[in-house]
Amino acid sequence: MGNIYKEFNNIEIDLSVYDNISLSDEEILKYKKSFLNKKITKKSTSKLPIAALIFGVIVITLFTNYNEIYANIDKVTMNIKSFFTKEINMDINSYIDNLNSEITDKNITVKLNEVLIDGNELVINRTIDYSMVTEAEGEIYENINEIRSSDSLGEVLVDGVRSNERYSLLNKIDDNTYNWISVFAIDNINANPEILINNEFTYTTPIKEDNREFGITNKIQGDWIFNFKLDSNEITKNVRKLDVNKEDYIELSDGDIITLSEVTKSNLSIKINYDVLTDKDNEEYSRKLYVVNSKGERINNSFSRYKDKKGYIQFYIDDIEENNYSIKYYGSDKTISLKL
Repeated sequence: MGNIYKEFNNIEIDLSVYDNISLSDEEILKYKKSFLNKKITKKSTSKLPIAALIFGVIVITLFTNYNEIYANIDKVTMNIKSFFTKEINMDINSYIDNLNSEITDKNITVKLNEVLIDGNELVINRTIDYSMVTEAEGEIYENINEIRSSDSLGEVLVDGVRSNERYSLLNKIDDNTYNWISVFAIDNINANPEILINNEFTYTTPIKEDNREFGITNKIQGDWIFNFKLDSNEITKNVRKLDVNKEDYIELSDGDIITLSEVTKSNLSIKINYDVLTDKDNEEYSRKLYVVNSKGERINNSFSRYKDKKGYIQFYIDDIEENNYSIKYYGSDKTISLKL
C-alpha cells in the first residue's frame, strides 16, 4: 500500500480538463443520509453543523475514495468534552472523572469511560461492544440490530435515589461498537455521592391480537452494573442560586408572559427554570430565550425542554469568574438582569 501512495504522489493532475459535476436534489439527499451517522434520542443538542461540513467536503472532493472517508468519520469516539464542544470553550477536564472500567456479560462488553457532575446533572459516557455476540446468545443474537440502537441504561441511582434521563446521544463507531453519552437529572447532590449504573438491553416483540397490532418490550438483564463514588465537592460548593424577583418577567407581543421560577449557576453552566402564562399548546419558548454575558456576547444553550407551560434551559459558560448575565427573548425588548 505504501508504494501505491508514493505513485499517487508523483501523478500530475490538470484539473482544467475535468468537468464540474452538478448534483441533483436526489443525489444531494442521498449523500446527506450517508454521512449523518449520529442518531439523537430524546431532546439533544443539534450536531447538524458538523454533518453539513462533512457533506460540503465530500461534494467538493467527489473524486476521492468514498468508503475510506466514511470509515474514518465513522470511527470517531466522543468524549464529554467533545460532546459539549459547540457550547463550552473552557477546560472542563478537572471536573471529569475518567473511570475506564468495563464489564463483559453475555458476550456484550459495556465500558464506562467517564462521568461528570454539574450541579443537578450527571453526564455518563459509555462504549458498548457487541462484536463477540454469536448464535449461542439466542434472543440477543436474533434481535441484535434493534438492541444495538436501544439505550442500554436501565437504571441510574445517586445515593439510592433513581435519576431520570434528560437526553442522550448515540454515536456509531462501527457495526459492532456504539458510543453513548447520556445526561441525567439529580437532586440534592452531596460532596461524595455514590453512583450505581445498571445497564440493560431491550428489544420489541410485535404482537397481533383482535385485529390490533402492538409491541411488547423485552428486557435483557445482566451483570453490567457499575457502583462507585465521586468527588463532586469542587463543583457542588460553587453552585449558586439566584433569588428570583417575581417582578422580572418578559411580556411577548402576543400577550404571553414568561416568568423565572429558578436560576442556578455552577462553574460550568447556568440553568433556568421558567413558567409561561399562555393559552397556546405545544409552544417551544426555549428556542427564543438566550443569555448574554457582561460583554454582550451570546451564550449558546446545550439543552432545553418544555412541557405543560413549564420550561428548562441550560447554558454552558466560558468564564467561571463571570457573574453578570442577562436573559433576553427574540422579538422582545425586555431584558432580565442576573447577578450570580
